[in-house]
Amino acid sequence: MSEPRAAASAVHRAALFLGLWLVVAALAHPSWDQPPVWDTTMGLFPAAQVLAENGFDLGDLLARPSWEGGGPNLHPFSIVTWGTALVLRLVDGPAAFAWLHAIQYAIGAGLGVLLFRLARPALGAGGAGAVVGLLWLFPLARVQLGYLYTELPLAFATTGAVLAFVERRMRAAALWAGLACAIKETGVVVPVALGVAAALERAPAARRAGRMAAWLAIPAVVVALQVAVVLPSRVGESGSGRPYLDQIADAFLKLGLLP
Repeated sequence: MSEPRAAASAVHRAALFLGLWLVVAALAHPSWDQPPVWDTTMGLFPAAQVLAENGFDLGDLLARPSWEGGGPNLHPFSIVTWGTALVLRLVDGPAAFAWLHAIQYAIGAGLGVLLFRLARPALGAGGAGAVVGLLWLFPLARVQLGYLYTELPLAFATTGAVLAFVERRMRAAALWAGLACAIKETGVVVPVALGVAAALERAPAARRAGRMAAWLAIPAVVVALQVAVVLPSRVGESGSGRPYLDQIADAFLKLGLLP
C-alpha cells in the first residue's frame, strides 16, 4: 500500500473510532459518573483498591480471602483489575470513575471497529454497520458499556482474535488470544475454540499441528505464568489462588473438556 493510501486508511480508521466513541458515550450517558455496581463492586474493584493501596503487591492480594470469604481476592491477574488499580492510584475521587468510563467507551468503540471489519466481507459496509448498530441497541450489550467490568474488554479481545484468525494473521490471533487470557480466566475459551477450528481445517496434519502450536504458544504462556504464581500459595484455603483455579476449571467444564 502506498504512503498516501496508508495515511488515508489510518485517518479513516481514526475517524471511525472517534465517531463510534461518541456514539458509545451517548448510548451509555447515564453511566458517565456512575460508581461500580453489581459484579464490579464485589468482583473487581476490591482487588483493584487493594493493589492501589499496597503499591501493587500481588502477594498481599493473593494471601487474602476471596469474595466468598468477604475478601478482595478475585481476578487478581486481570489486566482490567491492574488498569483499574492504576487509575485509582493516579486519580482521586469521582474523577477516577469518569476516566474509567472513558476508557471503557474506547474499548466499546474498538469492539465496534473490529466487528465492522469482521462483518464487512460478508455483508458489505452497510450490513456491517447495521450489525454494529444492532449490537449497541441490544440491552445486554449496551449495559456493559457502563459496567467497568471484564466482559466488554473480553469481547473486544475475542473479536480481535476471531478477526485475525479469519484473515489468516496467526501471530496477531495469538496475541489477541493471549490478551483474552490476561483479561479474565474464562478467556481460555478463546484459544481452545480457535484451536479446534484450526485442527478442523483442510491441510496436512503436520501443517495443522505446527500452526496450532505456534499460535497457541502465547495464550499458553499467559495461563502458565498465572498458574505458576498461584500454585505455591495456599490453594486449599479460603484465600490464595483457589478462586483463580476454580474459574479456569469452570471454563473447561463449559467447553466439555472436563467431566
